[in-house]
Amino acid sequence: IKECARKACGCYAKCYNTPGSYRCRCYSPGYRMYRGKCVDINECLKKPCPSDAKCYNYPGSYYCKCKRGYRYENNKCVGK
Repeated sequence: IKECARKACGCYAKCYNTPGSYRCRCYSPGYRMYRGKCVDINECLKKPCPSDAKCYNYPGSYYCKCKRGYRYENNKCVGK
């Protein structure tokens, strides 16, 4: 039986048939398996941005936004 033919893993995941079963693996490192589905990880909870930038989570990733007049470069906020 090809369990993966039933799209058992949902979106954002690759299905691997195994003897008598299947295994799911998320495509992106910004997702994790939860109850058989890939769900977004909120990377901002780990505070990846410098203290003078705000972190914004979005599906599969995040971005850091610096205050007005600064730009994000090499994990730092630098003046324009």
